[in-house]
Amino acid sequence: MFSATIIQVGLPVVFIILKSPLYNLVFQHYIRPQARASQIVFHDCYISPWIPYFVSSIVSQLEGGQVTNDLYIWESKRFARKAFLHENRESDMYIKEWRTWASQHYQGCEYQQSK
Repeated sequence: MFSATIIQVGLPVVFIILKSPLYNLVFQHYIRPQARASQIVFHDCYISPWIPYFVSSIVSQLEGGQVTNDLYIWESKRFARKAFLHENRESDMYIKEWRTWASQHYQGCEYQQSK
């Protein structure tokens, strides 16, 4: 049917690429933090030129609806100082390192870690 590839560049940029024999479709999401727990989400959709405009408009509207649904999850996130990671598992160490790196992009993490 189709293949899907998702590429995340850092925290704020995500590309979703769908390829099939009938079409190519690329969604591009940008996130720009404004303040604590406040972000602006930019959403672009690129589709094969032979696809009628109304189809691309419907696809873009559906994807925008999915992003809106995801906002409820993003808005309810909380910083957790203790992540309950096992120090003997290699995969958990990668998660710990990623969390430490990612904390620089969220306001309030330094304050929570110092408590």
